[in-house]
This record gives sequence, structure tokens and C-alpha cells, in this order.
Amino acid sequence: MSDYLKVERSILVKEDKEKIWAMLTESEYTKKYMFSSEVITDWKVGSEIKWTGKFLGHKVYTKGTILEYVPYEHIKYTSFDPSLGIEDTFENYLITSYTLTQKDDGIEVKFTIENFGDSKEKYEESAKGVDKVILPGFKKILKMR
Repeated sequence: MSDYLKVERSILVKEDKEKIWAMLTESEYTKKYMFSSEVITDWKVGSEIKWTGKFLGHKVYTKGTILEYVPYEHIKYTSFDPSLGIEDTFENYLITSYTLTQKDDGIEVKFTIENFGDSKEKYEESAKGVDKVILPGFKKILKMR
């Protein structure tokens, strides 16, 4: 087994938690930074979560389950892309979480993706997606507000 692989990024935001939370949970915003995808869920622990859309001419569809949900503080869910052609088993699901923490100079938003197993390729692809698409898109929305 290789070292534990985890993508972890944080940004400091000078917005109130309600606005940040809306950006994480409402399709009006997620479509602007989450690979043009709409999020579909009721945000209840144990419920299904789906991401659907079209990004760079490709259909986006992932499915998963809400694992943890504490409004304005923390979300954790699994996600699986059936188009990858791999077996639909838990070890092939990524685990994504967002955590909001109040700091003296704003709110820290922490993005985490884990459960890569030994797949450095999946890890590197996810890290690239966070660094090149998700975080820049999230920051762009903040500047537009």
C-alpha cells in the first residue's frame, strides 16, 4: 500500500457562512465551478447525491451518498463516475468533504477528496480538477458577488 493519498486545499473567504454554504449546496452556484454540474440531493444523511451537466463537450454524471451533513459547517459525501468502466463498489467511490471554520480574518473553506486507494492517477486527476477548475471557479464567484 502506498502512502495515504488525499487532496486537501483551503481558502480563506471574507463572506458570511450563509453565502458560502449556498455556493457549496445550490446548483445556481455549483454549475459555475463544479465542472458545469448541477447538484441534485435533499442533503439528508443517507440520501443519494447526483452531479449532472456538460463540461468541455462531455456529459458529466456522478452519483453517491451523503455521509455527513452539518448545515453551515460540514458536508461529506461519496461519488462514483459510472462512465469510468470500473466496478461499482465502495472502494471505487471517492469521498469528498467541505468544512467551514471561522477564523479571525474570515472563514476557512477546506476542500478534501480521499479514498484513492493506490491510484496515483486518480489522485493526480482529482488534484488537477480542484486546482484548475473548482478553486478558481469558486474564487471567481466570490469576486462577482
